[in-house]
Amino acid sequence: MRIITLSGVILVIVILNFSVITINIYAQNSNTTIEKTLYFQVEIPDNWTYEVFSDSYATELLGFGPSNSIGAMPSEHFGSNTTYAAASFKQDAYYSIKNARLDAYVKYMIDEQNLMKVISEKNVTVANETSRQIYAEGIGEKEGFKFLQYYVIHNKEPYRIGYTASGNLYEKYVPEFEKMLESFKYID
Repeated sequence: MRIITLSGVILVIVILNFSVITINIYAQNSNTTIEKTLYFQVEIPDNWTYEVFSDSYATELLGFGPSNSIGAMPSEHFGSNTTYAAASFKQDAYYSIKNARLDAYVKYMIDEQNLMKVISEKNVTVANETSRQIYAEGIGEKEGFKFLQYYVIHNKEPYRIGYTASGNLYEKYVPEFEKMLESFKYID
């Protein structure tokens, strides 16, 4: 298992067969100390390639900033644009509504999707928080893909967790994604 902690120090310990990634961010500039912590941890299997990155408008503008997202895919499909499976875990920095209810966030996210058709929707629990699970199938350029999305509000912050795979790979990798999802937790 690889344990990676982001807080200005990176610590890597190799034990067993999973990578544990903890995101713990502190940002500081010369005038003001801004402390924004984005805590979550997830185990990524060793046979998946992953990236820790920022999915934030401010970071895009500045070219640097805190990381709030993890993207992962089975290593054997890394680099493919047509046949792949991918998992994502992110604090949704682009959703600007503060103190939003889960239903409002989910409606917004579904309305924003133009490449998938929702097949089913139900409430589930993720990391001890009420979450909405969406199963969808791709349309347009994503036809043939399947989507499993989770939307959650934790400490008044929206999070998205998702799994996307081309039809022939969906069933193959969904058990590994479900293990990652079970390992997902917030660190407050």
